Amino acid sequence: MATSSAAVTATNGPKLKVLPFDPHGDRLDLGKRWEKWFERFERDLKYNGCDPSKTPGIAKMALLIYAGTEVEDLHDTLPEPGRPEGTEEENWTAYEQSKTKLKIHFLPKQ
Repeated sequence: MATSSAAVTATNGPKLKVLPFDPHGDRLDLGKRWEKWFERFERDLKYNGCDPSKTPGIAKMALLIYAGTEVEDLHDTLPEPGRPEGTEEENWTAYEQSKTKLKIHFLPKQ
């Protein structure tokens, strides 16, 4: 399945300039590529006025839309992560859960 390098534009919500993430290619640098992509995504999200702590539902939708359909499909198959120790229930938002789920998948196992 080919990944499009065309920018995705949502009709509502934040208008980000980030390209979809390519989950294919060299597995050795997948984690580094994910971290770089995610850093750009969050910077663009904040620049466009979306604060994930205040609008976690919109931030989650933006994450899945802008990451691309392959990442969204993958996200839907991954197990739900447990709430990290020390994280308050009200801070364990849908956005934090999705972010953690994808991070666990893409980053190398320690």
